[in-house]
Amino acid sequence: MRTERLFYAAMTASAFRAARPFAALLAALVLLGPALAPARLHAASASDAKPKPLGPGQTGAALSPLGGRSPWGAVASDTEASSKVAAAVLEAGGNAIDAAIAGAFALGAAAPGSSGIGGQAWMIVHTADGEDVAFLSPLRAPPRVNLSRARAAKRDQVMTGPLAPTAPGMVATLARAHARFGTRPWAELVTPAVAIAEAGYHLAESERLFLLLYRDRIEASPSLRPLYMTGACDDDALAVPVPVGHHVTFPDLARTLRRLAEAGPDDFYRGAIAAEIAADFSRHSAFLGASDLARIPASIVETVPLRGQYRDLDVLSLPLPGGGGLVLETLHVLQSFPPDVLGAEAWVRSQAIVESVRIAFADGRSVRPGEEVGDGPETSPWLRPGRGAELGRLIRLGRALPREVLPAKAATRAFSDRDTTHISVVDRAGNAVSLTLSLGRTWGSTHVTPGLGFPYNALLEGFDVERPGSPSYLAPGAPLTTAVAPTILLRDGRAVLVLGAAGSSKIPSAIANVVVGVVDGRLGVAEAVAAPRAVWSEGRANRGLRLEVAPPLTPEDVDFLQAAGYDDLEAYAPGPETSNFCALNAVAWNAAAGAWEGGADPRRQGVVAVPALEPPAGRARPGAQP
Repeated sequence: MRTERLFYAAMTASAFRAARPFAALLAALVLLGPALAPARLHAASASDAKPKPLGPGQTGAALSPLGGRSPWGAVASDTEASSKVAAAVLEAGGNAIDAAIAGAFALGAAAPGSSGIGGQAWMIVHTADGEDVAFLSPLRAPPRVNLSRARAAKRDQVMTGPLAPTAPGMVATLARAHARFGTRPWAELVTPAVAIAEAGYHLAESERLFLLLYRDRIEASPSLRPLYMTGACDDDALAVPVPVGHHVTFPDLARTLRRLAEAGPDDFYRGAIAAEIAADFSRHSAFLGASDLARIPASIVETVPLRGQYRDLDVLSLPLPGGGGLVLETLHVLQSFPPDVLGAEAWVRSQAIVESVRIAFADGRSVRPGEEVGDGPETSPWLRPGRGAELGRLIRLGRALPREVLPAKAATRAFSDRDTTHISVVDRAGNAVSLTLSLGRTWGSTHVTPGLGFPYNALLEGFDVERPGSPSYLAPGAPLTTAVAPTILLRDGRAVLVLGAAGSSKIPSAIANVVVGVVDGRLGVAEAVAAPRAVWSEGRANRGLRLEVAPPLTPEDVDFLQAAGYDDLEAYAPGPETSNFCALNAVAWNAAAGAWEGGADPRRQGVVAVPALEPPAGRARPGAQP
């Protein structure tokens, strides 16, 4: 297990406790620059863009766990910079909400293809005092959307350019959470991302795989092309991305973040930044405009999370338009299997997880926002644990469920997110945050307002533009659903497992794999995150069982599952890939060690960071801003 700990060269902990934490955090991040990522060179070919399935009898090597442990909290995210920024906030005395906000802005600078201020954010907060709150970015079509123009702009389920974004809610969502629970000044939390954008980062292997996958879109973007493309073509006349280890900087993004830190979040929606965004959209006759931006802060949803059960644990997850209901029902169905059965054989665990996810998707297929009640006597029937136990009796180990046996509901809903990122944070007091961020596809719409430096999301492409009867049919103000599901598990009112993932319709499967690994398999959280996964993909063109084949799963297990009726099964070796098995980051309480332990996903070279020194005494409680 690799432990990521904070080390700031000559910068000592006392610098974070000085009278100017704003400047101290910035100085620390500048010192971190050389260690943000090692320069690793790899010449990937066009065939590397997607992972290749394993042949009969083949197997891969297990992934190495990436973890870290501290009694004062832990952070797990997709990048070293974001994890270290968030852990620095914990060490300086901030709470988990402060740390998650700082980490989120850092992610947008250190992994700008997966998240950023042009995108959306969804957050679950559990406080040590027992408050549970969900914060949701809006997911609605712009009021001025035009179906014929959107249909013309969408080709093969892909939509790029200035028509593709929904109104970006990330900044407003984080600002709402900060106003409710934050203890550190807003500027202090945004400023570290400025240093990261200025210093830049070295391209990781998993990110280059995304560049290969989306090279045509990047090549067509005037702002992104000079950052990520070499200008050369390969033997197939395809644009060649920069190599792994290439250094990329974002000076325009740094300027925008600096203004956001100084002027505050409202500037993004009603101030100078908003004016630049609106002018750019107007030049392109886009669907979004100044009035859409101005409405966003008031449209952020602040509500109670969905609540379910798994074994002796309470489960909190994201309400619609999020995918938390799918996670809850999956876990309720899995609960019908005794823990020792799920831990007995790898193929049993794989089939049980996949069939539970299939049932959850079928049962919740037609549910719309406003129809879901996640707690209390009016809980929606499909979210009751008893419903899961009833449906669990449908599963027959060693035999795939025929489609006609699944709960019959309306047409499948589309999912808006594809390539996303997640950060999990817990502080010393037990305040916990599970935060998922997305631009839709990687690099979103690939449209960048000149001078602002960030790509806008492409979430409008998740709408159906062809079938009027579809629950996601595009219309002005129409809601869109997403499979993102930041999740927190509680025991006796205390957070014990905080997790979430990227991967669209495969997110419920990834979460179920890790929950079963930790709760039933008694694995450490880093081991559970790295363990081979079985996932069910529900996309219209990508439905079926996907397996990572590495110990304890064997090629013989794969043969058995294929013989059981999973004709669409695809087997892969674990490794960096383009979201077949999600990117999941988690933090859990290790009772034996009396410490918080993080587990970052090696599939996207994630990183755990923990406070190396005890935070100062007298830490403010959530909501008690200085």
